Amino acid sequence: MIREILNLSVLNAFKVDPADVSYPLYERLPGKRLALLNWGPSTIKVSFATKLGDRMDVAPEELYFPVTTPLTKVVEALQQRTDCGCVAVLYSAMNLFCEAQNGGKLEPGAALEKKLRDDPKGLVGSGYEEDKVYQMLLAPDRQTRVLFAVSKAPYRELEQGLAAEGLVIVRSQISPYALLNALLADRGLVSSPGEEIIPLLAVVSQAHVIVMGYNGNRFSPEIFRATPLFMDKTNDSPEAIEQIRAFFVNCAESAVMSKRIFGKRVVFHWAVAGNALEDSLDLGSYLQDRSDVEFKKWPKMEVNVDFKALVEQ
Repeated sequence: MIREILNLSVLNAFKVDPADVSYPLYERLPGKRLALLNWGPSTIKVSFATKLGDRMDVAPEELYFPVTTPLTKVVEALQQRTDCGCVAVLYSAMNLFCEAQNGGKLEPGAALEKKLRDDPKGLVGSGYEEDKVYQMLLAPDRQTRVLFAVSKAPYRELEQGLAAEGLVIVRSQISPYALLNALLADRGLVSSPGEEIIPLLAVVSQAHVIVMGYNGNRFSPEIFRATPLFMDKTNDSPEAIEQIRAFFVNCAESAVMSKRIFGKRVVFHWAVAGNALEDSLDLGSYLQDRSDVEFKKWPKMEVNVDFKALVEQ
C-alpha cells in the first residue's frame, strides 16, 4: 500500500509542461481534446483533435470564419473545442518567404528543429533577420532543405492574443511547412513506374502556391518557385486566370530546361489545405490546352489534412 501511494505521488508530482516540445504532443496534453486553428490572410479555420492513446485523431469538423472576424469570437469557438485550454496553430501570411537550399550533411530532423529553436541565426546564416520567425524542412537526403519565414510581429501578436484569452499554444507551424511535410511522408508520391516524366510538387496553402522539383530524395532548388496566388473565388477573372496559367507554365518550362529532358510530360503532384473552396479546386483546369503538362491531385487528400499534418509527430 505504501509503495502504491509513493508511486502515485511521484506520478502526480511529474507533470509535463503542455508547451514543452521535447515531448510528443499526446504526452503533453493535460486533457482529451485539443483545439485547432488555421489562421491566414484568406480565411480562418477551426476544428479539434481527440487524444487516442499515443496519437491525436482529428475530427472531420471544419468551421470557417472570414478574416475580418474578431479574435474574441474565434477564441470562443476554440474554447468550446478543448477541455484543457490547449490549441495547436497553423499560420499563413502574405509575406511568406520560402527557399530550397543545398548544403552539407545536416542533422536529423528533430536535432535540426532544436538547433533552429536554440540558435536560429547560426543555422540560417547570413540571411538571418531578427524580425522573422523561421521553420525548416529537411529532405530525406539530409542535404537539401526548404527554409520558411514569416514576419515575427503579426505571428507573435496572434500568439499573445490567444494567450491573453487563456489558451496555451502547444504547437505552432507555418501552414505550407506542415502541408509539405505531410506530402514528403508519402514516399511513393512521385514514383511513376514505367513512365518517363518530370515530377514536380505543388502545395496550395491559403494565399500561396509553392512548386518544387523533388525526386523522392532531394529538392531541386533551381526549379523552386513560390508566389502569392489566392486559390479561391477571386480567381474567376480573366486576369487572375492568366496569372495562374503563366505561373504554372513558367514552372513547367523551367523544370524542362533545368533537367534538360525534352519531350517528356511535366506532372504536378499537388495538394491543397486550409482553403474554404479546396473541395472544388482543380488546378488542371487552368492548363487544359497543354498536353505536355498534367496535374495529379494527391490521392491522400482528405478533410482537415492540414490539421492532421499539424498534429503528426
